[in-house]
Amino acid sequence: AWSLARLCETRGDRVHEGLWMAEAVARARLAMAPRPFFVDAVRIMKRTRDWSLVARLLERAGDAHGADPWLHHESAILCEHRLGDLRRALTHARALGDGHRIARLTRLIRERAETEG
Repeated sequence: AWSLARLCETRGDRVHEGLWMAEAVARARLAMAPRPFFVDAVRIMKRTRDWSLVARLLERAGDAHGADPWLHHESAILCEHRLGDLRRALTHARALGDGHRIARLTRLIRERAETEG
């Protein structure tokens, strides 16, 4: 299913690439999946806008392969822009060492706290 998702991606078949990748994720033993599987799965599933599945894939990638700059970069973007979880995004930005994102998220968290309370 993973290879079929990649084949559909190469052909530009966005509908079937997502369906095949979802099938590959459902069948995979994520604890043993190689890093390229997670990179492909996250990239393809982001196109389907299934943010909860993307978040789960990123968590499993961290479990399987430990801290990784790619993982923290993708997680920071997902948490900030798709899930609206600024604190979690900040945690990933700090792990990544992304000074610009850290400053922006710190400012946004402070502004949100001031308007809420």
